[in-house]
Amino acid sequence: MPRKNTGRSCGSSKAWTRVDRVIQATSDLEQMIGDVLDVVLATFRCDRAWLVYPYDPAVDSHQVRIERTRPEYVGASSAGVAVPDELEVARLSHAVLGSSGPVRFDPESQRPVPPRLAEHFGIKSMIVMAVYPKVGKPYMFELHQCSHPAGLGLRGKSGCSMRSDGGWPTR
Repeated sequence: MPRKNTGRSCGSSKAWTRVDRVIQATSDLEQMIGDVLDVVLATFRCDRAWLVYPYDPAVDSHQVRIERTRPEYVGASSAGVAVPDELEVARLSHAVLGSSGPVRFDPESQRPVPPRLAEHFGIKSMIVMAVYPKVGKPYMFELHQCSHPAGLGLRGKSGCSMRSDGGWPTR
């Protein structure tokens, strides 16, 4: 189910230019996605970025398909674990699938980080977005802040902003 363009603009042109260069640099899909996650990790100064599939609340567990982490934070691939679809993860899934953009989970928002994910992966705040391919189920794109709760204050009324000062795009 593709999302329709709402006309909202998220972005720093420098960050999106870097992402575009990475996408154009290779025809290997896995390499390109990994390189994009590297850019995201650096741009948003987060501690972990990953893509999870399938993003479906009806499955027993979700697999982290590709991720990038800062060296001091273990990722799901390194730990060799799937993300179980327990009640708290199912609630996260429903909130994200029901949103038209990124959803924050942090001490400042109405949505706390699911406790089991916070404990297992050391997540203090996160932002999650559903990514809808042309074919198949959606993916879950997540950015995690583990070193400290990220300053995720909303900016303006446009509904979205991208920050490269340690904050993340917000809704």
